[in-house]
Formats: sequence, C-alpha cells, structure tokens
Amino acid sequence: VHVVRFAMPAGAAALLELVLPGTRKSTLVQTRVRRTLAGLYADLGQYDKAISELTFIEKLPDAPAVDEAKLFRAQVLYLAGKKDEAKALLT
Repeated sequence: VHVVRFAMPAGAAALLELVLPGTRKSTLVQTRVRRTLAGLYADLGQYDKAISELTFIEKLPDAPAVDEAKLFRAQVLYLAGKKDEAKALLT
C-alpha cells in the first residue's frame, strides 16, 4: 500500500477537491471525501468551507452518518466563534 503524506493540509484539500466531482455516483464515497475535506478546511481555519461541506452531507439523500456530520458542523461552528449556532444545532 502506497501512502501519500502531505506536510500541509492545503495540498491534501486541493487533491480532494479534484476527486470530489467523481464521487457523485456513490453517496458513501462522497460523504467520506466531503467529511475529510471539511476536516482539512477546519484545520486551515476555513470554517465557512468546512461548514458548507458538512451541510452538503446532511442534505444528501440516504447519506450515512448525518448525525456525525451535524456534530462535526457544531464543532466547526464553535471554533468559528458561532457558539449560539452550534448550541442551536445540537438542541
């Protein structure tokens, strides 16, 4: 197994952005790619992009792990300083 490692999340995010259009046929694969991409965006402080990816997952028909995406979105909202929105999402 060959593992590609990046010194910076930006490089990994750029690659996943290229892969993303090819994931439309599989909700599971698309969910995993978008979840990973959201994590990279959050690491880069690009909270709006992370929130957008997680919101997209929540709207996918038959998406696995919608609750996980909501929890992660609440965490990103909190990191972005949107504490009231994070709390509202979880209640």
